[in-house]
Amino acid sequence: MFVRFAEEENNHVSGELPDIYWHKHIHPAGWPYYHHTRDKVTTTLDITDPRTYRDLQRHHRDHARRDSFAFPNNPSYEHYLDTFNTKWEISVDETGYRWINHAEALGGDKDQGLLEMLQEVTSPRRYEHTLERRRDYWAFLQAHPCHTVLPEYGEQHVQDVLTWCLADQTLFSTSTASFTVVQAERLLEILKSLPDPSTRPIEENMKSYSFSLRVWYTAAIARTIGTLSLSLSYSTSILD
Repeated sequence: MFVRFAEEENNHVSGELPDIYWHKHIHPAGWPYYHHTRDKVTTTLDITDPRTYRDLQRHHRDHARRDSFAFPNNPSYEHYLDTFNTKWEISVDETGYRWINHAEALGGDKDQGLLEMLQEVTSPRRYEHTLERRRDYWAFLQAHPCHTVLPEYGEQHVQDVLTWCLADQTLFSTSTASFTVVQAERLLEILKSLPDPSTRPIEENMKSYSFSLRVWYTAAIARTIGTLSLSLSYSTSILD
């Protein structure tokens, strides 16, 4: 997992996907990205171009040789192995990779080794970098909203933050909230008006589009909240 695609020989035809596990997704804004369901790898690179794909494979193999993706053979992390196998993925491009932890809604640093990321996640002091990790996670979901679901209570928490921004400024005329009264009102209106995917037909990808739109919109707000929280040096973040 995370590496096998880079080790396999591929002679795919230009314009086609390299293997059956790669799937093309269309962002609500109209541009494509790709996700490998077996290896849990996501990229915005055009992997239908054989040369681009071979370069990605080679770059990814180079990192794998440095054991960046190997789960540590250490009893301290055994309890986390199932979560790692089911809730993590990796985002890759020509500049490097980034771990994405859906279990805790955290995004790793660029080219951060797995052991270092695991140490952060399982450490009693794991909340020291939570704001940065949350912001990077929401940035990933905002850019790749089609193949994964929102974290549990993510949408509700965004709604709570917007409601607080609106109430705090209305009651106390504060100026430190993440959004102005007008912005909070409008964002709440849009959030409540987003289409329910269950009411959309499968035909013409209407169901998948409404699903990805909801993920993208929620992630965009959450990322903005995280960025502003960092600029104000808040110590807690969304979903903590």
